[in-house]
Amino acid sequence: MASSTCNHVASPTTTNNNNVQMDDDLCTIECTVCTGFEEVAREEAMEVLGVNDVQVGRGHILIKMPVKDATKVLTLNGIDNCVVRLHKVTDFGFTDDEVECMVKLQHLVERVNWKSGIKVWFKFFSFHLPISDEPVTTIPIDFGSVIPSSSIKTLPKQAKSNRKDYGRHKRTKLEKKALKENKDVAGVTEKSSSPENDLSEPKDLAEQNIVDKHENSSAEPVLPPPEKKPRVKHVDPSKPSFRATCYRTGQNHVFNSMCAAANFGGAVQTYFGWNVEMRNFDIEVVLTIVDDDVAVGIALTKTSLHRRLITDFGPTTLRPTTAYNMLRMCKIQDGEVVCDPMCGSGSIPIQSAVCWPKAINICGEIHPRAMEKIAANIKGVNEMRVEKSLPHLSLSVLRWNACKMPLPDQSVDVFITDLPFGKRCSIRCFGRVGSRKDNWKLYPAVMHEMARVAKLDSGRVCLLTQDKKCMFKCMQHFTKYWKKQSYIWVNIGGLIAGIWLFRRTGLKITGQPIPTLWHASVPDDCEKNMPLPDNAIEHQAKKKTPVSKDIADE
Repeated sequence: MASSTCNHVASPTTTNNNNVQMDDDLCTIECTVCTGFEEVAREEAMEVLGVNDVQVGRGHILIKMPVKDATKVLTLNGIDNCVVRLHKVTDFGFTDDEVECMVKLQHLVERVNWKSGIKVWFKFFSFHLPISDEPVTTIPIDFGSVIPSSSIKTLPKQAKSNRKDYGRHKRTKLEKKALKENKDVAGVTEKSSSPENDLSEPKDLAEQNIVDKHENSSAEPVLPPPEKKPRVKHVDPSKPSFRATCYRTGQNHVFNSMCAAANFGGAVQTYFGWNVEMRNFDIEVVLTIVDDDVAVGIALTKTSLHRRLITDFGPTTLRPTTAYNMLRMCKIQDGEVVCDPMCGSGSIPIQSAVCWPKAINICGEIHPRAMEKIAANIKGVNEMRVEKSLPHLSLSVLRWNACKMPLPDQSVDVFITDLPFGKRCSIRCFGRVGSRKDNWKLYPAVMHEMARVAKLDSGRVCLLTQDKKCMFKCMQHFTKYWKKQSYIWVNIGGLIAGIWLFRRTGLKITGQPIPTLWHASVPDDCEKNMPLPDNAIEHQAKKKTPVSKDIADE
């Protein structure tokens, strides 16, 4: 991120500014959470941290807490990343002129409360020298020219989804080019050497031409191309390294996230003289742009907190942070039996065994590959617990068919599971790759089996699935066994999924499960008009608004 130069322009009016005030004792920490779980995360923060000032936003919560207790946010199990918020401006005043917008972002650096942010940062990380919060030059500062979006190289469209594929994509392109050149050379050689393309040049004359070329080449030798000088990077060891990251949401922006990160990061470099490092950085400055609102903060986590427990991720592994929020919705009590009948890689049962050790945790799976992954994950967690002098996890893992669990009737208090979405590889009870068509057989069979095993009146079940149509159809056949308590929409990897929470009725299960939901008649006593969850309207309204999250690491 190069520094930029431009004439100073007027900053956004102070009447619209919501500067985050942080005194010596308090700070505001923004914690990201899976969209839909904001209220659950708020309850956890108030309970664990003992604070009352917790605000809820879309996909995050804001916690106002003492600086001395800031590191306690890392004990929250339902959040992914933490940022200490330093400054926020509402109605920033973005225009249709990209240069004007970038100049405003550059001069925003002068108004940020860096002193408090660096103080909180030192609670989480360390640096061998004190970090100055004063600019290297006197104000006003010349931040240089604006870096336009057209001059910033972006990843190809086919490689944006996975940055690791970018190098592979680039190498493949060069290999194809080299292969094409080799074919051309081979074609010319064959053509010139074929008898029908022979120019019938006399042999002696051809030899003479070769001698002449050799003499000319010896008289004027061809020099090899000069070697490129290595790029010299000036590093000041007395100052930390940093990078700028921009998270942007909204459609009415004439700039992209990379452009905003480059210009704002260049201004930070000019202001403090910090070293720029895109990978092994000390400080990450986070710029968040939501429509016309701008917030500045410093990251307090370098990797997502959902990687604390799971070491062996699979293609459909549920984030442990999402698993914790689902478990928290179930209000688990000591001594209750908690079961995940389709545990996959084990995110839910491992999280339950760690956070609710006094409960009886059991789980099962039919896929042999999944059994290997959950064994590896349990082993990894136990190794970490041994280092902390903690006992091994109390968790029973069985291999079973979720539609025919080897459990007695009315023996489980809480069922909680991530149902197959029908989009990726998923073998549950039919012994083949899962699909939406199979869900119409699997869902009613599993619901019938859980109704048999769950305790009457007190049994609960929490289900996550993106196949909402199948789930609504399925529940129409089980209203006499399962009473709906609540359900919400959540964002799972970009997919809008639903989480259903039911309580077992006092009616005993009878009959056989429905073989399939296709052409199955709806019972007369079902809830035909099931109400939408509280946040359904909000999700439908914001579903058309794309979210762009680009990280300036190239």
